[in-house]
Amino acid sequence: MIYIEETGTNYSGGIALQNNERLFGEGHTGAANLSGVLPFTMAPNSNTLPNINGVRPVITNPAGDGIQLASGNNVRGLNLGNCSDFAIDDNGTVGTLTISEVNINTTGGGFRADNGGALTVTLGPLTTTGGANGIHLASTSGSFTAGAVSITNPSSTGIMMQSASNTLTLGATTVSKSGAGTGVSLASSSGNVTFTSLGITTSNGSALIGTEHTGSISITNNTGSLSATAGAAIDLTRTTGNTTIDLKFNTVTTVNTPAYGIRLDNVGGTGLTINGATNLGMATGSTNGILMENVSAGTYNISTAGVVSITSRRSNCLVMNSVTSSTVAFGNTTIANPNSVTVPAIRSTSCSGSISFAQANVNMNSAGGFETFTNVSTPGDNNGDGDAIYISAFTGTAFSINGGLIENAGDDGIDIRGSRNFNLSNVIIEDCGLNPSIQSTVDHNSSCVQALNLTGTNNITGSTFQRGGLRNFYITQTSGNTTVNISSACVFDDTRSSGSTIATDNLQIYLDGSAIASFDIENSSFLRSRTHQINPVTLGNSQLAKLDITGITMDNQGGPSSGIHISCNGASTGNFNIMNNVKLYSQDENVITIAAGETAQVQGRIKDNPDMRFSTASPGGSVFNCVRVLSDGTSSVATVLIENNSLMLNNGTDGLNISVQGASAALINATINNNMINAAGTSGIPLEGINAFVNPTLGGTKLLCLNFNNNTVTGIWARAARVRAF
Repeated sequence: MIYIEETGTNYSGGIALQNNERLFGEGHTGAANLSGVLPFTMAPNSNTLPNINGVRPVITNPAGDGIQLASGNNVRGLNLGNCSDFAIDDNGTVGTLTISEVNINTTGGGFRADNGGALTVTLGPLTTTGGANGIHLASTSGSFTAGAVSITNPSSTGIMMQSASNTLTLGATTVSKSGAGTGVSLASSSGNVTFTSLGITTSNGSALIGTEHTGSISITNNTGSLSATAGAAIDLTRTTGNTTIDLKFNTVTTVNTPAYGIRLDNVGGTGLTINGATNLGMATGSTNGILMENVSAGTYNISTAGVVSITSRRSNCLVMNSVTSSTVAFGNTTIANPNSVTVPAIRSTSCSGSISFAQANVNMNSAGGFETFTNVSTPGDNNGDGDAIYISAFTGTAFSINGGLIENAGDDGIDIRGSRNFNLSNVIIEDCGLNPSIQSTVDHNSSCVQALNLTGTNNITGSTFQRGGLRNFYITQTSGNTTVNISSACVFDDTRSSGSTIATDNLQIYLDGSAIASFDIENSSFLRSRTHQINPVTLGNSQLAKLDITGITMDNQGGPSSGIHISCNGASTGNFNIMNNVKLYSQDENVITIAAGETAQVQGRIKDNPDMRFSTASPGGSVFNCVRVLSDGTSSVATVLIENNSLMLNNGTDGLNISVQGASAALINATINNNMINAAGTSGIPLEGINAFVNPTLGGTKLLCLNFNNNTVTGIWARAARVRAF
């Protein structure tokens, strides 16, 4: 045993221990004097040994280690000062090592045991300002604990744990590196790691790396921040299984990240919280700003009260693959595309739980390809090329974007497929389908939002969709059950101004196969569509279980535009209510069209709409009408109530056009009550206020059942009403 007394002068030159040797300093506590802490009993009448419980002596070594361990040592009651190598270092396996009541404050490295051993190490504050490592543990077991840890400018990794099973428990910890290397590295270890807080700054390397670490990683509070230049801020990966994490930081920053800014691959547990800003700057050749893959549980709050900014992106910025049973929330997220990257800025694949963005601000800089159609109800899939956001197979409780501006997509603003429970609130999506290869006549399929087989309950509130390449909002369903609620002053505006000859609708809905869908469209605006403002089409055995359109403003705003066009075909069914809308205007197309073909059945009400107007720019008039109801299938049925509406037709043909056609057994049941029907324009162009007819020339047993009462027909009609078979 070696005893060191405090003399007021540091003990320089270091100490090399022998196997099973004890090194005690005067700062040892636990008895009146040294004899009370020895592992044996002193002989009677032995000399009194020195007192303990005093001031700890300090060991330094300007030319090497402070203490060089052997095997089976016990060190207690002293401190380590400036050493050129490590304050405490091994010389092979340390065996069963016990250390307590020891502080380290050195210009060299802190503690190293990289050849195995069973540790029971409890240090006070550990401060290093040089050397290779602050802490280096390899192939060790047991426990390692330290108080506040400050590691500055190590030549290698600040804290390194390799193939170790010991617990590592550190107080408030900071690592700052001016040279190349990693802040904290946990490699192939199984011990649980805990920091009171963790702050890391690197100048040429990653901040926190965990590779095949099977133990947990926990940070108690979020006062520490990560800042990494030329490296990742967080990079935790495993091949199989999950690393349990509970990480908390104030801010996270990277500059010139060569690969990932944050990577969480095969993690679970409590999750990750970044309280302040997350700013990730990507370097040439880098991959993702944030990658979350095979995340099995936890809450991941990424700057929910701050901003997430990813600059100079070279690939996808935010990628979530197989994130299940987790809550993932991003704050105000901003992603630009100065390098014209064609892949989506945000990609989610096979995730569940919930994912949300306080805002998603994405500018695609017109980069990326575009899709065409597999068939009329199935868009092609180019794996997100040109999309700002691409979501596939989300099966969780909610995928929500609660604000932001998504713009200048080469293809779609948002392309969501095979997913459920999608929510947009106060989002603006505009100028999509801007790939330079898309000319005005090129067949493409670009929308502000494209949704294929979207199931569950989906809410679109307070959002704007404008200047989509082909459409502003496209929903197509071939199977499953979906509910879509559109409300709170949404705006669908302008598929016309691009000049494209194939641009179409503001809102287009295709149902096919066994799809079942319900739509509630309230208090929103549909403006300047090149073709239809709202266009549901049902095919196959699909069911439009509900289409309620109330409180909307539909305005062509000075150009040609169809209104609401409902078309049911195949063996499908459709149910609609178009009621209590502010105004419904069209030009050169019908304000409302209800059509049933083949064996389809459609039924509903057009009721209590105070301002329905048709106009045309043609001085010779138009063949279109305010309302047209058509049944022309083999046994199609259209059942409509048209009641208490005010219709104005300017140089069109009919106010209400009720037409049974085809070669078989089409049927219309129409009740027309209490409508105001007015015609203006040039005398001789408007024909009938109400024009109801069956066309039998193609044969069959077609039938029109008509009941109309108390309608007021005014203006320059040729006839107020006409009912006929011809």
